[in-house]
Amino acid sequence: MAYKIKYFRSFNRTLNNSLRYIVNDLGNPVAARNLLTNTNNEIKKLADYPFTLRPFTYSKRSNTPYYRIIVNNHYVFFTVRGNTLEMRYFIYNRRNYIELI
Repeated sequence: MAYKIKYFRSFNRTLNNSLRYIVNDLGNPVAARNLLTNTNNEIKKLADYPFTLRPFTYSKRSNTPYYRIIVNNHYVFFTVRGNTLEMRYFIYNRRNYIELI
């Protein structure tokens, strides 16, 4: 069963912030493009087997378990509701992501 993928504003905002930082501050548009491509590819893979990952259950906002994947040096946090994967956050792995989700 392939799950639908829904992108929350928080995911789009955090992804775009990371991409802008890589392009504007680090001056590396190729790395930003590669990160975006890798992120899209990894999320598409999730659509078939989201429950192969162990839940990451800490969240101040919700009792809904979060799951995460690693893309390059970023975490993609998502939840599963029904047959939909909800992409919630895209966070650099050296940030205090516990405080952000």
